Amino acid sequence: MKNIAYYITTHGLGHATRSIAIIRELLKDPKLQIYICSKLPKNYLNGCFHSNSIKFHESDTLFGVRYKELLQVDIEKSIDIFRDGIKKQEKYIEKELEFCKKNNIDLIICDICPFPFDVADKLKIPSIAISNFDWYTIFKHIINQKKSHDLYENLEILRESYEKADLLLRLPFSIDMKFFKKKLNVSLVVRELTRDKTEIRSVFNLEEDVLLIFYGLTDYTFTTDELIKKFDILNTKHKELKIFFSKFLKKYIPKREYFRFILEEDQESQDYVAASDLVIGKVGYGTVSECVAYKKPLIYTTRKDFLEDIGLAKGIEMFGKGKYYTPKALLNGEFENLVNLTYELSKKSISNEIAINGALEVFQIIKKFI
Repeated sequence: MKNIAYYITTHGLGHATRSIAIIRELLKDPKLQIYICSKLPKNYLNGCFHSNSIKFHESDTLFGVRYKELLQVDIEKSIDIFRDGIKKQEKYIEKELEFCKKNNIDLIICDICPFPFDVADKLKIPSIAISNFDWYTIFKHIINQKKSHDLYENLEILRESYEKADLLLRLPFSIDMKFFKKKLNVSLVVRELTRDKTEIRSVFNLEEDVLLIFYGLTDYTFTTDELIKKFDILNTKHKELKIFFSKFLKKYIPKREYFRFILEEDQESQDYVAASDLVIGKVGYGTVSECVAYKKPLIYTTRKDFLEDIGLAKGIEMFGKGKYYTPKALLNGEFENLVNLTYELSKKSISNEIAINGALEVFQIIKKFI
């Protein structure tokens, strides 16, 4: 039996969804014991796996950013998170060293906190990074906006930690992560569908001719009254319209006959994306990868000062069916008739194809390390 510690950041669900896809491949090998190291909710993870080969270990994410109005990165609060993460480095490494020794960890996989690579280095065990971005590059840009030159020395701590990784498996639509000593590009990592379009629609008693729109933003602070009003106006003209929302928004959004929510016990949101005719959201890895994989039109916006979005926006334009709106326009529903737009984007041809078997590729690479 080989033991893997798989570290997953809680900054955005895209890290979780792609890690779930990879872990599901790993579980096909009965000789692997996987410890998921994260602060992701256990009920969420338990709903994704039904295996005795999975155990959970609570581990801090440490790094992330905060947002203010219109999906702008809050520079001041994000720098506070950076400072706090640096202060916790020593205790974090000490705690994770103890955990890895106690559980005889043979391999560390990380998406994408830097300090687990310090742990692997001290234990003399291999480590693999999996991501489309890194926190060194993200915070370098943020610190440059603030011109906080006193933070550059601390910034190098992140780079030095990442340099200790034995391999970076670089996902499609990535930013440049040149300081990793060894890199390997992999195909798109995306969760496979567990149900088809007909099954999802039947759960909600929806006919085949119903037009389904999936609203992908999960933070209630970005769901404005103006947006709901625009949906109401659209629904008066198009009674065939239904809109899916995340279950996390259920208690914040007013009730409407044409609103639907992902079921509380259902963790397979990719099935809802694939069952929809149009997706609305920001360009996170999970949203973009699933829209590209399942060829769904995406009305999207980007986050100011968050560099990850540059690669993701290029990805949806090159390999998907995307249409960009400013954060203000998208969050306030200032777009054209969504019904017409859905049909327009659906007809858009995709000039570039991309392989979506990245989870299997990653599994095959990981096996070589253990």
